Amino acid sequence: MSEQLLRAIKKVQSEIAQYPEAFQLEEQTIRSLIDPVLNALGWRVNEVARVRQQYRVGRGKVDMALMRDNKPVVLVEAKALGTGFGDDEMDQLRDYCYNEGAQTALLTNGAEWRVYRPWLKNLTFEQRMLFALRLDQQDAVDVAAKLSLLHHDKIEQLPKEDLRILLDAYWDSYGKEELLNAFSGTLREFLVKWSDKSPGEIPAGKVKTWLRKKMYSGQFTTSTQTEQRKQPPPVPPGGYAVLIDGERFAVRAMTEAMQCVANWLIQRGHVTREECPITLSDRTRNRYFIHTSPKHPDGNNFRSSMPLANGLYLEAHSSRSQNIGYAYRLLARCGYPKDILQFAGFNG
Repeated sequence: MSEQLLRAIKKVQSEIAQYPEAFQLEEQTIRSLIDPVLNALGWRVNEVARVRQQYRVGRGKVDMALMRDNKPVVLVEAKALGTGFGDDEMDQLRDYCYNEGAQTALLTNGAEWRVYRPWLKNLTFEQRMLFALRLDQQDAVDVAAKLSLLHHDKIEQLPKEDLRILLDAYWDSYGKEELLNAFSGTLREFLVKWSDKSPGEIPAGKVKTWLRKKMYSGQFTTSTQTEQRKQPPPVPPGGYAVLIDGERFAVRAMTEAMQCVANWLIQRGHVTREECPITLSDRTRNRYFIHTSPKHPDGNNFRSSMPLANGLYLEAHSSRSQNIGYAYRLLARCGYPKDILQFAGFNG
């Protein structure tokens, strides 16, 4: 972070605090609040090689275009201090970026700075936000650290931030199974683009599995789920219950409970065909616990096989206490803590 940028931000903060009524015109806001920050970021607003004022895009125009190699890399829409930005302005700026091939959009009224990456797929324009800052409310050091991403000499590194935007948007809004295919495709495109690997080295299936595992890994566990873990699940009349990370399942027997645990993990990208055969202890190496067919390594059939959601088979012929132990081991094998699983109605 440069001292020049920090000084410029502090000066703008002082201007806003002392003379808020002086910036009711867009032109004054640009000259006194926006230009000093852009200059400190290396854009030199008076040099046409770096900044074009009133840059025309088709039949419209933006207030500024920040240029690299005679091409716009950031399109800037400015407003007077205190003026907000509506959907129309954001949609228009997004379209302008598409038309000009600009990868970054900046909306600012001098106090508020919003930076977007419009070209990210499968996200709303708001979800494509890289960051939003309030110079009139936030610490100057924190503001400078973020704004440094827009520095003339660093702007080509900005696409590295796109992965974080994509993942944040997915966890916040798109962490749903029905949206996984489209999102994993977009994520794979960026991983191939940013890495030294070929597309074949980053299969779409692996990206999708990784997202599923992250989606259901427990790191986003809600406080409600934490409270539910403290209470044993109620037992249905004449049956049993299983509680997995806050989700309650009524089952009729331990074999169904084991099937329930395995299917819960399958839904989250674990227990795949590629992992088979699966054994859970050194003492059961001569027996498969989960496999692609209901057979043990000696060729004998599973004594009590249960079909799983992805076409695999579970060997369920064990005592209740053994199966409970296997359930905990299967969770641990997939990286989950023991305390997310509870049984009710089963005698160990």
